[in-house]
Amino acid sequence: MFNRKHRAQARIIWRWVVNLWRALILGKDHVLPFVNVFHLTHRCDANCTWCSQREVIGEEEHPELPHEKLRIVLLRLFKISPALYITGGEPTMHNELVPLLKLARELGFWPITVNANGLQLYRFPEILQYADRTVVSLHSHDTHLQCKILGIRPRIVFRLITNLRAFRRLAEDHGNKLFINCVLSSENVHWATAVLKLCILNRTPLTINPVIIDRKPALETASVTMRQEYQAFLDLVIKQKKTHPWVITNTRRYLMQTRNFGSFHCRPLCIMCVNPDGTVQNPCRAKYPYVDEVLGSLLKEEALVLLNRGLNFKDSFTGCKHNCCKTCFVEPALSLAHPFSAIMSFVH
Repeated sequence: MFNRKHRAQARIIWRWVVNLWRALILGKDHVLPFVNVFHLTHRCDANCTWCSQREVIGEEEHPELPHEKLRIVLLRLFKISPALYITGGEPTMHNELVPLLKLARELGFWPITVNANGLQLYRFPEILQYADRTVVSLHSHDTHLQCKILGIRPRIVFRLITNLRAFRRLAEDHGNKLFINCVLSSENVHWATAVLKLCILNRTPLTINPVIIDRKPALETASVTMRQEYQAFLDLVIKQKKTHPWVITNTRRYLMQTRNFGSFHCRPLCIMCVNPDGTVQNPCRAKYPYVDEVLGSLLKEEALVLLNRGLNFKDSFTGCKHNCCKTCFVEPALSLAHPFSAIMSFVH
């Protein structure tokens, strides 16, 4: 693991340096991806009220791949970046998830992250063994509210909450980590402090991000009272970031940015999103409406080939009228806009 991690870190740091040059010195719009985001499936066993993938859940336009084709996709993703983020849909619904994690480790990916709703985690403990980071969704400590948000039965949620400590220990036994992801909306912001306390009690790191609807934070247009409650919670989170850095995985600058819904210089290609069938998505249809929805297939050609064909890497930076505040866009953008803060966050 030592060699796998440090080789990957060296590549990621060098990618950041090159992207920093392109962004700050050359003023280019497109950079090369830091992270491969692989939507392993578009199936899901939940029905979240504000799912960011709702428009594709259940669609069959991008069918899932068998293991031999997944290997081809991973080999080509690794040439782009060693960082692999597996999501969905719900990735635990794909039969090849665990074999895929084993293969990713063999190929040298790090960090390998699985973002799951956690409902089936008890059935697949191997995920905690082979994923460097497992991210589980928990939007409220209250069973009934969590059920309402996810659209599932209380018994399943209760099992998840009661097993969190055991899941964390299992991950740590294999040198890995379990994280909690809390998405904030008007439904649960009042209860978010309890989730934070639960994470501290269970020694489980927490990630915070706001619900995004129509490419903007839903809480930005909420009532004054609701926005004040949201900002008060973010103030508490920022304070915890100072006193107990391990509790909060977001950077302090990101937390301050999303607290005030501030604008940022978005470069969507900081992440490369891949569909279940191995096709690469347009980095952002809102910012690049003139670019094809799908850039090409990793089963047919290398990622750099299809990126260079679909995007003009000579384009100068242009702003975006949207302010979606998605973590996967904001964090990389802030690391390029504020390199000293990024270095300090990496060191700590």
